Amino acid sequence: MRRLIVSGRPTGKDVDHNLIRESIIYFENTVFAMYAEVIKQIDLAINIIPNLLEDHNSTGFSCWADVHINPKQFIIEMDSKLDYKTALITLAHEFTHIKQYAMGEKQDSLDGLTARWCGMMITLDDMHYYDHPWEIEAYGREYGMYSRFNNRHKTDAMPEKIINGKVLSVISAAVA
Repeated sequence: MRRLIVSGRPTGKDVDHNLIRESIIYFENTVFAMYAEVIKQIDLAINIIPNLLEDHNSTGFSCWADVHINPKQFIIEMDSKLDYKTALITLAHEFTHIKQYAMGEKQDSLDGLTARWCGMMITLDDMHYYDHPWEIEAYGREYGMYSRFNNRHKTDAMPEKIINGKVLSVISAAVA
């Protein structure tokens, strides 16, 4: 990443600017390492916004800040009151969208009614939000990205156990 700027004041439990920076750099260098040539060309501003959840019913948003085709400048906005786990899951989800924009997988139309996904035009109102392919990928990646970062940092982790070389949650381990 060329430039990473974090602004605003996080007030959630165990969340600060350093955690946000560390998680984004970790996501960039591990989960999205295969996209390194594109990811290292982007600028990312993360704005921590009070009352985003209350006002917009969302923990976070992401968008391009320069051009809608092959953008290089992006913004993630996230609620200031998010706790550790929710903040990291939100960042993982939104960073997946940044990758989608940067790789040209997703392109928003300027009218906000359609989007292009991997070359296919999609009318947003024709499909439920959770069925949008870009959301399927982002929701599918978010917990794994959180878990990998969290396991590396050993903070506030879900209790885990290693069985036969696999990391399992205590719930999974009890079944195994």
